[in-house]
Amino acid sequence: MNRTRISIMALAGLFVCSFASLTMAQPGDVTATASDDIELVVETAEMDAAAQTSGSLFHRYTEFWTRASRKANRIGVTRQVPKGFVSVGAEIKSYTITRRYDKVRKEGPAFPLNVTAITGGNHLNVDMGLNAELMQRNFQIAYGITDLLSVNIEIPTMYMDVAMNPSVATIDGQDNKVSGPSASILDIQDRKNYGAADFIYNTLPLLGRPSPATNYTGDWLLGDVSAGVSWNAYRSECKSYPCLSVSFFPRVWFPTASMPDSNHSLAYGMGPMMDPGLGGWSVGSTQGLDVRLYRIERWLDLVASVQVAARYGFEQERDYPTMLTTVAGPAADWRRFPDLSELDGKFRYTPGWQLHWSAQLNAATSILAVGASYNVQFNQDPEIMAPYEFVTVLRNIEQLGQSLFEYAQISAALDFSEFYVPLEVGFQYNIVLDGYNAMKYDDYFTIMARLNIPLFSDI
Repeated sequence: MNRTRISIMALAGLFVCSFASLTMAQPGDVTATASDDIELVVETAEMDAAAQTSGSLFHRYTEFWTRASRKANRIGVTRQVPKGFVSVGAEIKSYTITRRYDKVRKEGPAFPLNVTAITGGNHLNVDMGLNAELMQRNFQIAYGITDLLSVNIEIPTMYMDVAMNPSVATIDGQDNKVSGPSASILDIQDRKNYGAADFIYNTLPLLGRPSPATNYTGDWLLGDVSAGVSWNAYRSECKSYPCLSVSFFPRVWFPTASMPDSNHSLAYGMGPMMDPGLGGWSVGSTQGLDVRLYRIERWLDLVASVQVAARYGFEQERDYPTMLTTVAGPAADWRRFPDLSELDGKFRYTPGWQLHWSAQLNAATSILAVGASYNVQFNQDPEIMAPYEFVTVLRNIEQLGQSLFEYAQISAALDFSEFYVPLEVGFQYNIVLDGYNAMKYDDYFTIMARLNIPLFSDI
């Protein structure tokens, strides 16, 4: 009986304690505590995922450019745009012209006008004082179809500021500027004080030529737009040195150049306007050979190169100058000033071949590239289907004809892909060494920039 009473009392006490504990810990409090724990876990997971995603994107970006940087050929004439990349570039070429090389490779005025009689002897020596400041602005875009094949488009434009400040030189030891017979024909009274203004505004009209404008400024003049395909036809695996790479770059040039009015063209001796291009259809190709002499990845790349380029300009039609009048009196016998007053319509003009050859040596690290080259440029004597007198005048002016010039080039470039920025910038400076019947380019430098944008690359 006592045992039963004790058991009943124990069970009652256990029930009271359990009820008291449930009353103190309410259901709402238990639910709130569980929710807080769940939200904390979810927020922590989201933050970890975001951090992992951010880190993953940056890691992928840096890894991509590290691989691209190690794979790229920074120097050489056979380098290609990588597969899936778009290369967008711009360059500015700036130079001045005040001098030229004549047909005996002697340097002289850029636009001499020496009036010589058929019987021989100088009648009048005039330096037209040509001073041209030129700037080419070229835009290029290329896309890498494969690592060895790319398509390329170039759009050239030109700015020119051309001025002529004529001067008359003496022709004998007595400080005379005009010969006696010429002074009599042209009604020149003072042979010693004869000046440039007399020649421009009095003498030229008597010779059947208009008084030319002495200044011209043109901006964004379109040149010959070109398009082509660059093919790295052979590239050795370069397991040992030296190793070779060969490329071909056939192109076509379109007749897009903004050619000057023939009545103001410098090529015809009519004014200061210069040609920004050939102005007709042409085709050509550039062949390149790279010999990699040695390479230490990221630290040194040494490459010797040879490049040969050829371009052929097809026949086109050009306008005759029409501001020509009849030559006065016996002046018609002068070879430089025949009577051209009857010229009208168009004549056929074939630029022919342009050839360029260069030998280069370039060295590069992962960031900096430097180089030096020797270059030769040759231009064929154009074929002109026109009256003999007109062709003779053009030849005597010496602005057209076979020409050749040699120059050295030094260059430097920075590649920022090592810092995960797809940008290249470069600088080139040209030094003209010699020439034949060619303009001399002074202060000739080039500034360039190129963005290499991956579109569909799988590097």
